[in-house]
Amino acid sequence: MCDAERGPFFEGLAAQHRTRKLFTTEDPSLHIFVVTLRCDHRCPYCQVTPRLVSERGFDMTRNTADAALDLVFESRAPCLTIEFQGGESALAFERIRYIVERAETRQRLPGQQVRFVMATTLHLLTDAMLAFCRDHKIELSTSLDGPAHVHNANRINRTRDSFERTVAACQGQVNAKLDNSIGLATYENLGLIEKKPVGVGLVVSDDLRLATTEVVTQNVKFTMAVGEALASRLT
Repeated sequence: MCDAERGPFFEGLAAQHRTRKLFTTEDPSLHIFVVTLRCDHRCPYCQVTPRLVSERGFDMTRNTADAALDLVFESRAPCLTIEFQGGESALAFERIRYIVERAETRQRLPGQQVRFVMATTLHLLTDAMLAFCRDHKIELSTSLDGPAHVHNANRINRTRDSFERTVAACQGQVNAKLDNSIGLATYENLGLIEKKPVGVGLVVSDDLRLATTEVVTQNVKFTMAVGEALASRLT
């Protein structure tokens, strides 16, 4: 029950309704390609049932990729986002390479842009993969679930060091050479830790030599500057 027919409450409900029904008036802009079900992690909240890294028959085929691209370019959205997910998407990087190169040559509507995002732990990215991501402006998306003991409990790999490997990958491999941002999604941990991270962002500077990682908690903002030494791996 409300005393007024208008006001912040109704405006909020209207905004939520518009967002949920946006697909009825606009063409889809986000297109998710699950390029593989294989993964080297076993995260309890994973959206898929992961398969072993060595298993066959669980990667997207070229025929499926071509059919999916046909659907993508039926959309009249001004900006198309193709996001690669898994499993661990780096395990099917050759398929990602194929899709990106095909998408870049497809006929688009005037002014239509295509953006690529790759969801990955970063652990399996090689120098060649990083170079391709840099050259084709593929944005990388990874996650930290909290400090080491929380992250490693949620994102389980064989060596139980997922947090350490993710941080090392951010600092020593990726931010030194990519000219696009690396987004880190950090989940609020429901009281598991005293200071709950609610957001992490890694942005690479224009000169590709300085990156800043900011972890924003409820009361504290941590800033870590990553300097010239991080450029050494790919120079």
